[in-house]
Amino acid sequence: MPKALYVPILAPIGYSRPKINIISSKFDHVLLVCDEGDIEIDPANPPENTVEIGVPATAIGDYVHVKPYGVRHGKDAWFSNGGCLISESDARFSRVSHGKEIHLHDRKEW
Repeated sequence: MPKALYVPILAPIGYSRPKINIISSKFDHVLLVCDEGDIEIDPANPPENTVEIGVPATAIGDYVHVKPYGVRHGKDAWFSNGGCLISESDARFSRVSHGKEIHLHDRKEW
C-alpha cells in the first residue's frame, strides 16, 4: 500500500478560498504520497485530498508541483495551480521536496 505524509496547505495572505470543487477550497492539508510517508493510503479508495508529485524535485530548481493522486496529467485532465503551496518543516518533507515549497495543482482545467 502506498504511504503518504500529512502536509499543510499554505495560502497567500488575503487568499479567499474559491467556492469550487478543488482540494484547497475544502481542506487545510494534503496527503502527499511518497516513500517517506507514514500514513497508509488505500489506492482503490484514496482520500480526496491525496496528491502525488507531478514533476520531481531536483537540486537545480525545476518547477515542482503536486497533482491529485492517480490522475494521469494530460490523459484524464489538466490541473493548474490555484494559488496555494504545500510545505512542512518535517525533515521527511524536505527530503522529498529538496527543501522547497511545492505548488499545489488542484484546479481542473478540463
